[in-house]
Amino acid sequence: HLSDVMSVAIEEKGKTFASGSCDATVKIWDIRGKKDPIRSCHGHESDVNCVKWLNDYNTIGTASSDGTCALFDASSGKPVQGFSSPNLVGEATFLDFTKSGRYLIAGYEDEVARVWDTRYARITSTLSCHYDRVSCISVAPDGAALCTGSWDSSIWVRHLVSVSSFPRS
Repeated sequence: HLSDVMSVAIEEKGKTFASGSCDATVKIWDIRGKKDPIRSCHGHESDVNCVKWLNDYNTIGTASSDGTCALFDASSGKPVQGFSSPNLVGEATFLDFTKSGRYLIAGYEDEVARVWDTRYARITSTLSCHYDRVSCISVAPDGAALCTGSWDSSIWVRHLVSVSSFPRS
């Protein structure tokens, strides 16, 4: 990378990892320590704050300071879906996926976490519970809970019976 590395994520098969950087790129690396990345993903205009592997092991989700999230195909490095809205102001700080991969939950600088439908790239829910930027998000492996953390020193846990339990925006 040409600037600070903000996030790394190892894919579940343990063969590759992805890194996101302030140089606005995502790089995919061979875990065996090869010197150069396997490929680079371009599409963001600012820092890549978070990278996460979708459970298909071939798609990488990103959250960026340009206020957008994206999905990249790991085998080609090309963007396959973008998540942005003209109503969003500020950075996308963190993200995670539901167990099925159907929903991407992204945290934002504006104190809100948004649930995006990954098929249609639209917001399905808005989760407002913090008083400062959402700094981290984690969905339980079984999909039963969603946790968000914030610069306001609080953590919120939502118990989810199903995706339909997300409040509608």
